[in-house]
Amino acid sequence: MSEFDRVTLQKEVEKEKKKKSLLIGMGVCIVIIVLLTFFVMYYKRVDATTFKLYINGQQAKCSSDFYIKDKNGKIYIKAKELASLTGWTYQNGEYGSFTEDTNSGYFQNDYEVASFSVGSNTLKKYIQVSNSILNKDDDDKDSETITFTAANPNGTLESSKLSLPIISSNNQVYIPLESVPDICCSKITFDNNKMIIYDQAYLISLAQTVAAENGYTTLSGVYENIRALAYGMCVVEKDGVYGVVTLNNAEQVLGFKYSDILFQQNVKEFFVKATGNDGGETVGVVDYTGSSIISPKSYEKISILSDELGLYVVEKNNRYGVLDRQGDIIVHAEYDSIGLSETEIDKFILTSEDNTYMLFDNTIIVEKDAKWGLFNLEGKCVLDPVYIALGYNIVNDVNAVKDSENVLTIEGKDIEMSDGTTRTVQAIVIQYKGNTEENIYYGLYDAVSEKLIVPCVCDRIYSITKNGETLYYMEYNGNLYEFVSYMAANPGIF
Repeated sequence: MSEFDRVTLQKEVEKEKKKKSLLIGMGVCIVIIVLLTFFVMYYKRVDATTFKLYINGQQAKCSSDFYIKDKNGKIYIKAKELASLTGWTYQNGEYGSFTEDTNSGYFQNDYEVASFSVGSNTLKKYIQVSNSILNKDDDDKDSETITFTAANPNGTLESSKLSLPIISSNNQVYIPLESVPDICCSKITFDNNKMIIYDQAYLISLAQTVAAENGYTTLSGVYENIRALAYGMCVVEKDGVYGVVTLNNAEQVLGFKYSDILFQQNVKEFFVKATGNDGGETVGVVDYTGSSIISPKSYEKISILSDELGLYVVEKNNRYGVLDRQGDIIVHAEYDSIGLSETEIDKFILTSEDNTYMLFDNTIIVEKDAKWGLFNLEGKCVLDPVYIALGYNIVNDVNAVKDSENVLTIEGKDIEMSDGTTRTVQAIVIQYKGNTEENIYYGLYDAVSEKLIVPCVCDRIYSITKNGETLYYMEYNGNLYEFVSYMAANPGIF
């Protein structure tokens, strides 16, 4: 083999080696790329199935059981841990009960208290605002300082229904995910194992920025309006009038034409006040989508009679009536008052949690010319306003029986009648005045059958409680009748 051939062969061998090395390198690169792709896809898959919690945009640590699902797949959040993460304190026991019951609890911050119990979907909120409470965003030096005030007096109770009942798991209280805005006024989203919570302080700071950037004079400092932030709405002022805009992009929800706006969290509605051309003010109700429920043109004042039933007390020319959520009249605005008077409230020791506008949640109380009557929820007058009072007051009875007690209503429950039937009784004590001031007689109106079951002929109607059992007595012409026994023996009166 010549020298030339040897050189040529050597070059071919070297060329072949380089080719092999290149192929091996390419193969290694492909393997590495495949492995990297696999690991990236695996990581993304694992990451996508790993729960992440963000508080005000920052990832936060939480317990492994921070959220759970019930048998229907509904998501619940651990109450105590949520309170800590969103700037609230958490206490065991219902607010005001002074117990350590682990099946109930309440959130509390500088503005309000939110109280609830396991197995119930009732949320009770109590206003607790101090006029010295300020916006706590210390990091934002340019942020406007707001002094929060409340439209309602401190201690005011607001009751509402949650979408789902409170539950307990491993001796911990859990609240429904969708009820977080209702309970702790925080905005929450949960998607693809990523939960984002913006607490109330963050929302206040964001709202101030939105107001400033969009030329609004100020963010409403009424605390009830601050709670609208949790639902993405912001009450702001411009040129001396109020409106509502969205928190994310300042899109107008309610126009700037109201002299006052008040957000009602328990019904997610705005009470609005408008000033007419004559200078007079009227009020109305608008829901959080901007749809008018009660147009602000006919009534001077409005308040919630029952958030659960969707009923409102309205005032016009110093007369009161009742409307439903569709704006339909239940009771015309022609009565001196709706509900029990303060005298009756004190007389029968009713609490702030009692609805003093109605009895048994189905009978509306009206008063006109110092006479009392009753309406049902359909707007029918079931008892004409000719009675001087509701209830029987032992304090004013000089001949009171020992250990007897005041009676406003009798919850007779289910009574077995002598004819074999069972009747439910919800009786209301009524007073009627005869020909003289001394001739005061008592009767019983039944809110179930909507009729008088005992005419106003009784000299007194009272109760006595012994050994935990309460019995009701009616006295007529010197004869004494125990209520349940009398009802059972006289089924025909229904």
